[in-house]
Amino acid sequence: MSVVRLLTSLLVLILGLALGGAAAPGGSGALGDCAGDPKDAASAEQKVAVCTSLIQSGHLQDGDLALAFSLRGNAYLFSGRQARALMDEVKALQIAPTLWQPIYVQGFIYRSWALRWRL
Repeated sequence: MSVVRLLTSLLVLILGLALGGAAAPGGSGALGDCAGDPKDAASAEQKVAVCTSLIQSGHLQDGDLALAFSLRGNAYLFSGRQARALMDEVKALQIAPTLWQPIYVQGFIYRSWALRWRL
């Protein structure tokens, strides 16, 4: 198992535990459905779809919306699309600048790029 994949799994596990199954307002869906460690690329794509659906529903406000973007970024990261993950994490920080998850994930992405390019 590569170091990047191991660290990605650890990151997703930490975020899943930190969320503790937070629910979206009005019972429209659970942010917890976006969280968790995808087992493979197919489950990562499923999490991207669930998060995208929640984001586009219009039922999420501020912190929950930012968290949905961050969780979708995590799913993109797990599926190997780091640039797309970074875009979602930046969007999450634009919505909620004090949210720690996007900052952590961005640091993880930049660190993995530095390791890959030996910066």
